[in-house]
Amino acid sequence: MKYAIALASIVVLAFAIIPSARRSPMVLAGCKVISSIDFDVVGDGKLETVEILLTGGRRYVDEMPWCGMGDKWEGEFAVRVRSGERILSLVSVNELMGVESLFFHAPHFELVLQDYNHDGLIDFNLGQYSGCNGGIYYLFTILADGQITRLGHKGYHVFDHRNSTPTIQVADDHVGFTYYSQSSALYETEWYEWHGDDFAWIETTFSTSPP
Repeated sequence: MKYAIALASIVVLAFAIIPSARRSPMVLAGCKVISSIDFDVVGDGKLETVEILLTGGRRYVDEMPWCGMGDKWEGEFAVRVRSGERILSLVSVNELMGVESLFFHAPHFELVLQDYNHDGLIDFNLGQYSGCNGGIYYLFTILADGQITRLGHKGYHVFDHRNSTPTIQVADDHVGFTYYSQSSALYETEWYEWHGDDFAWIETTFSTSPP
C-alpha cells in the first residue's frame, strides 16, 4: 500500500545560516499523511505530521571536492510526530540509527512514506552517505500511538544520495533495494521479505540500468 504525501509547511528560522545552531530545534523536513488513516490512538480525525528536526549542530557549505560536498545540515537530529500542536513522540534520529553525528543535504526535504513490511502501518526512510555510488538507508515505522521505531536491524545500500529516497521498491510481499556494483558493472537489487521482527533476504536480481 503506497501512501500519498504532501510536504507540510516548513519554517527554517533566520538563524539557520549561523554555523552553530543550538537555540531551538529547526524543522528540516515534514509531511502530512493524506489517507483515511488517523493513526494516533485518540482517533481525533486529524492528520498527523512527521518532522525531522535539527536539535544541535550547524548548517554549512562543504567545499571539499568529494561526492558528499555541498550545502548540508550536520549534527544531532530528532524525528517528531504531532497531531496539530500536540506532540505524540520525539526521539533522537542519531540514536535510532546508532550514529553519533549525521548530515543531511540542505535546505529541507520531503520524507517518503510507504508500508515496507505490509503490516498496515506507515513507514519512512532516511539515508546517510556511504560512497559515490549511493547511501545507506534506514527504515522506520510509525506505531498507532505515534511512536517511532526502527524497522529491521540494519541499513540498506541504495543507489541514491537523497535524504529520503523514493527508489526503494515494494512489490507483492517483498521490498527491494537497488545499488550499483562496480565489480559486476550492474545494478543489483536485493529483495527481502518481512519475518516478524526483521527482513530476510530472498533473492538478488540484476539489471543494466537503475529501476
